[in-house]
Formats: sequence, C-alpha cells, structure tokens
Amino acid sequence: MIHLPLVFGLALVLSLVMTPLVIRVLLRSKIMDIPNLRSSHSVPVPRGGGFGILIPFVLIIGVMLLVGALRFDAIMLAIMVGLAGMTLIGFLDDIFSLSALIRLALEGLLMGVCLVLAPLQLREIVLPLLPPIATGVAGWVLAWLFLVGFPNLFNFMDGINGLAGSQTLIACVTLTILGHLSGQTNLAVFTAVIAGGSLGFLRYNVPQARVFMGDSGSLPIGFLLAATALALSGRGAGMPIIVPVLVLWAFLFDAGLTLVIRACRKRRLDHAHRHHLYQRLVAMGYSHAQVTTMYSLMMISLAAVALVYQHAGESLRLLLLIVVIATSFGLAALVLYAYRRRVVQCVARPQRDD
Repeated sequence: MIHLPLVFGLALVLSLVMTPLVIRVLLRSKIMDIPNLRSSHSVPVPRGGGFGILIPFVLIIGVMLLVGALRFDAIMLAIMVGLAGMTLIGFLDDIFSLSALIRLALEGLLMGVCLVLAPLQLREIVLPLLPPIATGVAGWVLAWLFLVGFPNLFNFMDGINGLAGSQTLIACVTLTILGHLSGQTNLAVFTAVIAGGSLGFLRYNVPQARVFMGDSGSLPIGFLLAATALALSGRGAGMPIIVPVLVLWAFLFDAGLTLVIRACRKRRLDHAHRHHLYQRLVAMGYSHAQVTTMYSLMMISLAAVALVYQHAGESLRLLLLIVVIATSFGLAALVLYAYRRRVVQCVARPQRDD
C-alpha cells in the first residue's frame, strides 16, 4: 500500500533541494523574464522554475515504476507523453517566445496523440435532477478542447507571486483525496507528488520571487490537472466531471470570464494584458500575498464543495452549483465595479488596451 503523505513529503524535500539548482542553471543560461508594461514585476527574474516541481516528479514516479509500486497502464502512458511534450513546448516558449499559433498547433497535435493513447474522452455529462447526457463523438472533441485549453488558461493565471503554485498545491491535494477515495492509485500518486513539489517551489516564489514557474512549468502542470480531471470522471470511476471541475473552478472562471470580456470588446485574445480579475485586484492596491490568499481561500472553499458534491444527493448538488455560480459572478461584478471606480476613472488619459 502506497503511503501518500510520505510521497508528498519526499516530493517536498526534493523540490526544496532541486529548485535552487534550477535557479542557478537558469541564471547562467540567462533564461529570464524581462519586465514590461504589462508585467507584475519590476526586475528580471529567472523563468523555468517549474522544473523544480517536475524533476522530483520524474525521479519519484520513475523509482516507483522500477520497484513495481505503480502499475503502468494506458492513462499513465498518455499522461507521461503529455507531460513530456508540454514541458518541451513550454521550455521552447520560455526561450524563443513561440507565436500563439505555433504553440497551439503543437499542443493540439500532442493532445490528439494523448487521446489516441488513452480513453480520456468525456463520455457523459451528469447534471443534478437530469438524466445523464451521453456525449458520443462530441466527448472526444470536448476532451481535446479541455486538454488544450486548460493548460493555457492555467498559464494565463501564472502572473503574480505564489498564485499558480498555491493553486496547484490546493488543487492537487484535493485531487489526491478524490483519486484515493475512488481507488485510482496512479492518479493519487501523481497529484500527491506535484502537490509536494509545488509546496517546495513556493519557498522560492513567495513573498519575493526568486524564480517564476514559466511556461515549462505551467503548461505541463495545467495539462496534468486537466488529464486527471478527465481520468477521474472516466468509465467506472463513478465521479461526475463537475466534481474535478469544481476543484479547478477558480482558475477556469477567472481566465474564462476574462477571455469572454476581451472577445466582446474585440480585443486580441493572444495578446498579453493585465485584465484578469487577479490583476485588477493588484492594480487596485492589493499586494501579491493578499491576492494569492484570496484565491487560496476560494480554492479551499471550492475543494470542500467538490468533496461534499461527490457524496451529496441531487437536490443538494443543484443547490451547491447555484451557490458557486452565483457567488462567482457576484464577486466578479464587485471586482469589476471597484476596479472601474478606483483605477479606470482615476486615470486622466485612458490608455488604449491593445
């Protein structure tokens, strides 16, 4: 029997050891995030710190496979291929700043390969008080869109100290619990290792960032979260897709709402900007630590809702969804209103938003 807290602790120790080494390599290689008008930092910072999370993952999972502690299967193969591919794409982007079109094309091809390797498609959508909705062929398309889209949404949200790392920690701890309760040992171990690695990475990312996660960290970690969500809700798992989606809702909602607002205003979606809800909070005067704490509290609350939802009756499930959606839009409206009053109206000459 695998002791998940031990796995978590080992990943934490390895990350604490590996991340300073990664920082040295990044500094010597001059792989730096240079601040610009849309950045949330003012001095160059190494980017690529996600390797401090991923290297312990490779070491621990590799050893566990060698000693037979984990069972190799199609889902593990797909996740390994996806992680390796997304890490490579992210690393190339960190070095060469790939165009959005090239990056999306590479990601789309890679996710197609992952779906061929393993049954990660969304087979049905289960909503409270309604019969299950079979997706058929559309389930493959929805899964592909989620696997391509969520890593990029996660990447969009990696914009201030501690935010992506803390959300990874909370999401992975919750997914570890869900994986353990549903008997999916491989998934539970994967997320436990990433959770421990994320906690070690945070030691060097908050309060003052010595390193950023970078695309080489945010893209593969976002993929792992998306693939785990689909695998947990797969055939025989007995878990509706809404449960892991609730775990990831804070990032999904912020990034998704921002894309919708920018699309409605006819802004280019592939351009960097500072109009996510978390960025608006920073512009209003809240510190990185305060904003990260706000999002962490939201994530913890959503994790609790997800765990209750999994074992709740239909009526309670419907009530929980209504509360989450209403609260999300209510808080977003408050942030947008306060931002307009405290920031936009105080600017004498409004600057054109790309």
